[in-house]
Amino acid sequence: MSGTDSGKRLLILGAVFPESNSSAAGVRMMQLIELFASRSWDVVFASTSEKSIQSDSLEHLKVRCEVLKVNDSAFDIFLKELDPEVVIFDRFYLEEQFSWRVMECCPNALRIVDTEDLHGLRLSREEAYRKGMNWNERVLDHPTMKRELASLWRSDLNLIISDEEMKFLRTTFDFPEFLLSYLPIQVQLDLSTIQKTKFSERKDFVFVGSFRHPPNRDAVRMLKENIWSKIRRELPEAKIHIYGSYADQKAKAFHNESEGFLVHGYVENLEEVMQESRVMLAPLNFGAGLKGKLLRAMEQGLPSVTTSIGAEGIQGAFDWPGVVSNEPDEFVQSAIELYNSSEKWGEANRRIVPLLEDRFIKTDYSGIFLDQLEKTFQSLEEHRRKNYLGAILCQQRQLSTRYLSKYIETKQQLAQLTEQDLSEDNRD
Repeated sequence: MSGTDSGKRLLILGAVFPESNSSAAGVRMMQLIELFASRSWDVVFASTSEKSIQSDSLEHLKVRCEVLKVNDSAFDIFLKELDPEVVIFDRFYLEEQFSWRVMECCPNALRIVDTEDLHGLRLSREEAYRKGMNWNERVLDHPTMKRELASLWRSDLNLIISDEEMKFLRTTFDFPEFLLSYLPIQVQLDLSTIQKTKFSERKDFVFVGSFRHPPNRDAVRMLKENIWSKIRRELPEAKIHIYGSYADQKAKAFHNESEGFLVHGYVENLEEVMQESRVMLAPLNFGAGLKGKLLRAMEQGLPSVTTSIGAEGIQGAFDWPGVVSNEPDEFVQSAIELYNSSEKWGEANRRIVPLLEDRFIKTDYSGIFLDQLEKTFQSLEEHRRKNYLGAILCQQRQLSTRYLSKYIETKQQLAQLTEQDLSEDNRD
């Protein structure tokens, strides 16, 4: 938006406080916050989760942070006092929890869902993968897909992170384009960083990903059970380093020094780790959105071997900076060849710049989004009239969610009163 937009109030309702060093979702959220803060918006970030030790600091951006309770009418008072012009829901289920309150307290606030990835797409793929079924037969029937679509219809705008998901929504569900805004993860292109370390100065393989994310947990299992022993047989001196936040005991059990399979857990300086590694391995069997690990690897000049799921939304019509393979044995052989051949590694490294420049840098996606936001804001009444299905879903959802939330809140209050009475009786 233009400079005249300074002073507008934005409320972001997040599932968690952003952790940019833990997940692509954290990177994405920080980029959104920085985008609005750079336009002098008054940004408030609120979540039902407490901050963690890995949460990003928002103080330097002058962002006010709040911790909320679910099913608590105190949120209505908070909303009315803040009176935001725009509310962003971080993922569709935050829209389910809070949008009816926003519509009641701030009916003129523009409501946006930041999808991060399409959860229904990811979960239907996971279900099909685990059941050995054809994914195309599952997506339309998956309950999360239906919930998510309803949430997107109810909203004024929806931020989509992958152009493949834009196409998926339009072609599979005939979703109207005026409710969608394509805003991928912003990429930093620094030639000196990409070329900082040569093939001969790098060693070992690496995988990065939060262990709270099922596609990452499955990828580590895949590496341990199906891939790494075959690579290690050909490269007995090589190691694979597994980094990711929230590594539990099950994840740490994969650690084996003698096999060169090293589970480190959280790492603070991810860029340094990537600059030291020679090849990233990302055998993702399911997922959605953009894989931040692969974009960050490219930013550090690190070639990768991944699957079509990993490359989705990133590759486009370009040759991948490494290899894309869905077949385990081919995946293994490609990893070995890329690791051993300075020529193949150098070719993969040289593919990074043209891909990132064309797919993520050439077009000012942030500017396009802000222009779309401004136009929607200026003609919000007309915009909502066009979305008649969304208005119907709003009404139905508002009624059902409102009374369920009120019921839960009343039940909690009665439980608290009972607990207080019992406490007083015990004192007597």
